[in-house]
Amino acid sequence: MIRVPLRLLGSLAAIAVFAAACAGTHPAPQFAWDTGTDFAAMKQFAWWDPPGFHVPHGDAIVDGDFIDQHVRAAVDRELERKGYRKVDAAQATILVSYGTGDTGTDAADKAQDIERWTGNDTMTVYENQRSLTIKFRTPGKQLVWRGSIVRLEGQDPGAVGREIDREVSELLSHFPPGK
Repeated sequence: MIRVPLRLLGSLAAIAVFAAACAGTHPAPQFAWDTGTDFAAMKQFAWWDPPGFHVPHGDAIVDGDFIDQHVRAAVDRELERKGYRKVDAAQATILVSYGTGDTGTDAADKAQDIERWTGNDTMTVYENQRSLTIKFRTPGKQLVWRGSIVRLEGQDPGAVGREIDREVSELLSHFPPGK
């Protein structure tokens, strides 16, 4: 019979609880829209940068231009996949804009019993998070749809790009509303 030290079993259990606690720690995306808007009539889109828009600041992994290009390309792909056509602003029935922001560093004890089980009191997990908000407006600049999501940033440029793609896909899976 193999005897496993109790401390090792506790450590393995703590790791399993920690992994389960980390999966699904993201807040749900938020959506709002004008219920009086006929989204079915809106099929051509163009980008619109509102007054005061600045390319997002980068960080140690990617620069702001990387984020800007990836967000715009991901939105273009998702909208075109849904049958929307990108046109110049004069013909657009939907104007698209976006914003990002750091939501800070989330410091949280993901599994409170880890310290008790392992004796390790340094199990606090730090996660860098960024928000992404996509907005749709009428040609008259009236806001008619908004989706916002907060997610972790990736650890390398490829991971950041994939995370942007996932964020945009998740947000636009709820656009247009009612579909």
